[in-house]
Amino acid sequence: MNRKLKPPKPPKFKRKEYKVPDDLKYVVVTNPWSRPPTESVPEYMKERFANAIGGWFERMTGGKRDLAIYFVRTQSLIIVELSNFDNLAIVLGAHHTRDFSTNPTLDVISEIYEYDYKHHGSPRSILQWTSVTPQYAYRDLERLPLKRDYPPPRVPQSNRPPQFAVGLSEDVRDMIGGKPSESLCRLVYVPCFF
Repeated sequence: MNRKLKPPKPPKFKRKEYKVPDDLKYVVVTNPWSRPPTESVPEYMKERFANAIGGWFERMTGGKRDLAIYFVRTQSLIIVELSNFDNLAIVLGAHHTRDFSTNPTLDVISEIYEYDYKHHGSPRSILQWTSVTPQYAYRDLERLPLKRDYPPPRVPQSNRPPQFAVGLSEDVRDMIGGKPSESLCRLVYVPCFF
């Protein structure tokens, strides 16, 4: 009598979920145009990096300054924390240095996605990444190679979000692809004509 035994079922794993903070937003930036420093560099190099990224986000967001930047030596991406920021849709997508930089020799594409806080938690306490905060004056912002009128982002080249990120919603893809949906137009207060 040959009885077939059923293979054992694999155990079910429940992924830990973290409570997303109401007052903070996080984004993942792939291939940042200003390269993240290693942890062993002097503090002034970390400050210079933070000021470049902080100035970039200030131009991109129209003046929002409350942010922290997280990086780790083993990753080529960074995580940016934005406080008191309501509308992430305006920064998500591909940012080409040819579009926003005054330096014609820069040719970098940085893609920005929403950070998956629900599954990864705080970059500072859970991931234990190094954190830097920009410390620059307004005159320092004028020295960065950034255009005053920041152009809108483009559709990312990749269809898959990077590690630690969630993909772009269809509304955001439509907005940056040139076909704004009615709901997103209301979200960013842009008049829509269909």
